[in-house]
Amino acid sequence: SDMLNEATKLINNNKYFSKWKYIIVDEFQDTSFSQSELISSCLNQNENTKLYAVGDDWQSIFSFSGADYHMMTDFKKHFGADKRFLKSRATYINLDETFRFDSSISDNTKKFILKNKTQIPKKLNPAFSKISNKISMFIYWVPTNIEEAIDLWLTENKSKEKYIGKNLLILSRYNYQFKNLSKTFIDGVK
Repeated sequence: SDMLNEATKLINNNKYFSKWKYIIVDEFQDTSFSQSELISSCLNQNENTKLYAVGDDWQSIFSFSGADYHMMTDFKKHFGADKRFLKSRATYINLDETFRFDSSISDNTKKFILKNKTQIPKKLNPAFSKISNKISMFIYWVPTNIEEAIDLWLTENKSKEKYIGKNLLILSRYNYQFKNLSKTFIDGVK
């Protein structure tokens, strides 16, 4: 933060002159206040500089380090419709096609994410529809023993009608958690 704040001061005091034509920011949803002030200073100093920001407010995960997804949800306020940028105009381009998952995952995650009313409402269009109507979601944080987690989930859910005859999809953050999971155990789960 100190480096960002010092750089902003240098620009604001005309001790550094930004010659950039474009400022391109990826993962813009994780921009902090200090970062946005540095960007604003560059834009204020050079009216020919254009800002291109790409991000998804639904994926903001760095608030612990000062990121504020409101820089994205209130983009026009911070970077486009403010009196500081009299000659600028913010344009929003919705990139709504995803190749990361199918429509069943999109539909389920949207219900959860949009409980936060400050998120930008959007419709995602998966490049492919449901992979299989037989997949049930099993999302579980498994810090240590994945077999125990699966056993626990099965004990609680295997007789529920919505899971009978469906496949079990196991999502985990790290591949090493599956390293010791025997094929026999997995076959027994199906």
